Amino acid sequence: MLLLLSLALAPGLALLIFIYLKDKYEPEPLKLVIKAFLLGALSTIVIVFFWIMVKIIGLHSHSHLSKLHQALYSAFVQAALPEELLKWLVFVIFFYKLKDFNEWFDGLVYASAISLGFATVENVLYVFSFGVKTGIIRAITAVPLHFMAGLAQGLFFSLAKFKGYKALNITLAYVTGVAVHGFYDFLLALSGLWFTILTIFYFVAVIWLSKQILNGLLEKSQFKNRLND
Repeated sequence: MLLLLSLALAPGLALLIFIYLKDKYEPEPLKLVIKAFLLGALSTIVIVFFWIMVKIIGLHSHSHLSKLHQALYSAFVQAALPEELLKWLVFVIFFYKLKDFNEWFDGLVYASAISLGFATVENVLYVFSFGVKTGIIRAITAVPLHFMAGLAQGLFFSLAKFKGYKALNITLAYVTGVAVHGFYDFLLALSGLWFTILTIFYFVAVIWLSKQILNGLLEKSQFKNRLND
């Protein structure tokens, strides 16, 4: 029990600590980062209710669809669209107008913390249902994927806040999060050597892009020179 819980919690908490420490020029208040994580975790309640309603209504059954359409349906309709919407709403309602959201990197911190809260609770459910092997696999795939989808959302929230085109960029925050999350799930749902290779390449590409976003927005901090004062 303790092993499973530790395995389920570790990747999300490790990435939360990573993004908090990465924000080195003007760190966000720890209580707000924890709040973002907890609100993301609580949002899973809505998803569980959504899954229950989908099963009651019978929308979870899509055996009449082709394999390709089944993969698209499960990846986007059942997973990416509702899950990223919840994370997006948490950011818009609780964090977008915060006075502490005062530099580019802050969008990444809050959005990724929300995503990691969601991913951690989801991970607990999966690990306790399917065991250690699932926990190890998800620690290096699904949880980092949620984190990177959060970074994608955070980038566009920061663009909306500090660059302009507010409505467009806030919308793109949701669309991009869905795209990053959904395309990964879509590839994962398709079997075969080429899809496995494509999934690996996609995951590596998203990691590379995430690194560019992290470093690029960190360098845009107006507080960068304070460490030398």
